[in-house]
Amino acid sequence: MCSKNDPAIAEAVFRDHPEMLLKRSDIAAFIANWGDKAENLTEIAARLNIGVDSLVFVDDNPAERARIRESLPR
Repeated sequence: MCSKNDPAIAEAVFRDHPEMLLKRSDIAAFIANWGDKAENLTEIAARLNIGVDSLVFVDDNPAERARIRESLPR
């Protein structure tokens, strides 16, 4: 998981949201900060020992999607 948010807020949804089926422990790599998502995705891939081309990126922000498309092309 790669989130632009405060870590405590991003983690709280797993613990506190009544309709959340996933648990924090279901997430293999979790980065929540205000940093660049392309850099964070690269870090996640390194932690998991996979290529960034093996990640799935879903975001509601078109600017973030464009940034990832530009920074981490297929």
